[in-house]
Amino acid sequence: MTVHGSDKDSFIKIEKRASEYPVYRVSASLRGHTVRNSHIVLEHPERFLAALQEFERARSGRAELIGSEDFKLTVEPDGVMGHAWMKFFVAKGIHEFSGQTGRSRSGRISIEGSFALSGGFVSQFVRDFENLLSESTHSKD
Repeated sequence: MTVHGSDKDSFIKIEKRASEYPVYRVSASLRGHTVRNSHIVLEHPERFLAALQEFERARSGRAELIGSEDFKLTVEPDGVMGHAWMKFFVAKGIHEFSGQTGRSRSGRISIEGSFALSGGFVSQFVRDFENLLSESTHSKD
């Protein structure tokens, strides 16, 4: 599932990986800068979905999805016309090894940002997320 910002260069993409466990590949991009992490485990996605469905109905409150230590997605109101604001954070660990000394160093690259969603797109986002979760549920059987 992919959600684009109004400029189409900004997006967040969440894909179920082929795995016996519910592991996701998350990509986020802002103004040409992209970070991908293929090892995200979503924490309580059913709670996020329930909050997202309530947000769709009431256009108030907030829905927050957390995954592992390297992912966070928040949906909250943007004005009074039913639009939404999507905030996100995606990070990926980087590990480097020295062939000369055997030492290693690690670091992290991340992207954090937000973009507005049209009120008309909120319902489609909810359906897309429901489908993403149902893929996870069916893949366990």
